Amino acid sequence: MDRAGDRRVIHVVSYLAGSPFGPRGVRTRRVIDALALRWQVDLIAGPPPALGSSTLARRVRDYGLYRLYAALAMDRYETWSIRRLSRWRPDGAGALLIGYPYSPLAYAAYALRRRGIPYVVDIGDPWALTAQTLGAEPHSPWRGRRAERAVFRGAAGAVLTTEGQAAALAALFPGLPLLVRHNGYDEANLASVPPRVPPDGDELHLGHFGRLYSPRIDIGGALARLASSGRWRRILVHQYGEMERGVLGSLPPGVQLTVQPSRPWREIQEASACLSAVLVVGNVSSAQLPSKAVEYLTLPAPRIALVRDERADAIADYVRDKRGWLVAAHDAPDLSERIAVHIDHAWTEVELAPPPDEAWPNVAERIAQFVGERFDGRSSRR
Repeated sequence: MDRAGDRRVIHVVSYLAGSPFGPRGVRTRRVIDALALRWQVDLIAGPPPALGSSTLARRVRDYGLYRLYAALAMDRYETWSIRRLSRWRPDGAGALLIGYPYSPLAYAAYALRRRGIPYVVDIGDPWALTAQTLGAEPHSPWRGRRAERAVFRGAAGAVLTTEGQAAALAALFPGLPLLVRHNGYDEANLASVPPRVPPDGDELHLGHFGRLYSPRIDIGGALARLASSGRWRRILVHQYGEMERGVLGSLPPGVQLTVQPSRPWREIQEASACLSAVLVVGNVSSAQLPSKAVEYLTLPAPRIALVRDERADAIADYVRDKRGWLVAAHDAPDLSERIAVHIDHAWTEVELAPPPDEAWPNVAERIAQFVGERFDGRSSRR
């Protein structure tokens, strides 16, 4: 391995790199670990999360001016992007741009194109051009489309998290080399997984870990269907993490909901060992993969994913070759029967163990390899 001083410099632009638990923060740090084995990494990141509210949109006191800003800005991070990147003079061998948010990608890509430096875009959610096709909400439809078109026209490659997003982008930019690589799981979470102690069979305990908000599908009808089946004396949904007001609405009779703050993953593993199953709620946009679905591989409990269409969903695609999963449409008429069969199976530790190739070291190394190939000018097939 070359000495650090002999390595070429790669710029990494990721506004949310400092987010301790957010998927973009975790992804940035793990990919940088892999890049640092062969490059000198120059990271450009936003302020720490506690200070990240100091954008113009939050400082403006005049409501009319705020509405004007909200209508014209690419996103609420654009003032930071202008201050930090409009005069940026990159001089490395290449760059990796990680989003969301999107305005840092637009300003960084412009600076890189001006200096003839190749860059790869790593983006986990639809921006503006592909959002409508994928059933997602476009980000800044007016300026976002123009900015996104310029970013990908000048890119040396792109990393997407699902095949659906890659297919939509490939239709717009046919010659753009693509890699599909979702997040990995933290291999440290496998150190001491607690044994499973499921509840009594006449109660259904479902645990959801992570944010539950409007981009997720509404599972109120699914819960009502489970309650009306009469298979369980009572149904309890354990929500760990932020829950947006209005999500789930009124719960049907026979269903109880408990909401608790997010906890360290070790505590989540202990809690999940006492549940009937852990629950992943699919996105309204079936082309998006909730990042928690990957970490769920390290939980000692069977997994259930409720989606819009089990035949065409990123979660279904991801878990198709993985044991311990049930993927079902939230409005499936036989939902209660399928869940009962799934949780009654005597799942073993081996069956619930995660595949080694889904761990972060392997995932990050594949992304770093793809980035290096793009800077070396080598071709790559998706």
